[in-house]
Amino acid sequence: MTANDQQNSPLNQAAETLRELMAAYDETRAQWIEENGTDAGFDNWFSDQVMNNRKRHGGAYDRGAADRYYCRHRDPHLFEGGTHCSDRIEADAMTAIQLADYEAGFSGSFLSPTKNFANGQVVTRPTL
Repeated sequence: MTANDQQNSPLNQAAETLRELMAAYDETRAQWIEENGTDAGFDNWFSDQVMNNRKRHGGAYDRGAADRYYCRHRDPHLFEGGTHCSDRIEADAMTAIQLADYEAGFSGSFLSPTKNFANGQVVTRPTL
């Protein structure tokens, strides 16, 4: 295994995502305490922010789920705002958290392995 392979391994990618998430958590928590004088309620608020971002139309999770649903190949991306009405952000400009969100959407277990089109055609979704 080359050094590049090790750097791009799923374990290293997960570690990078966690480092990025914890840095965002620490920075935002410090701002919360500065504004509120305590960290009371912060954990619930932060969790809501993370989960609500996953629901955003045009976000990384949404785009991953859409690519999988429409049987498109894995192509990590997101939109700054709504889908196709704002600038598209490509994988090389996405954060580790955004890339992980795209992958979570693309590999979502809630999706069936097939897509049934209106014309009766049934297509097996791309394998993970």
